[in-house]
Amino acid sequence: MGELYRLASPTSGFAAVQYVYKAQSVVFAFLHSQRFGDKQSPLRLRGLKEDHIYRLEGGRTYAGSTLMNRGITLPLEGDFSSCMLVFADEGACGSYFS
Repeated sequence: MGELYRLASPTSGFAAVQYVYKAQSVVFAFLHSQRFGDKQSPLRLRGLKEDHIYRLEGGRTYAGSTLMNRGITLPLEGDFSSCMLVFADEGACGSYFS
């Protein structure tokens, strides 16, 4: 059935959840209200394989370790902004580049 990760609590004005199932991960994020001058911190994902490459729908690739340790900047700006990111597991780094 997959795993559900709560990445950000809605009490902070920003909510994010991540679903991981087999070779796919989906992130749903919602910004309730943006404070003037505040920039959203990168969102750190969970439940991925550190040594795998993940392709974001649209083409860009990221290492699992980067997504979990450094995070990803979300395209959220303004009140009631939301986004959905879909990642596909492309396999281990070694097999990706061979």
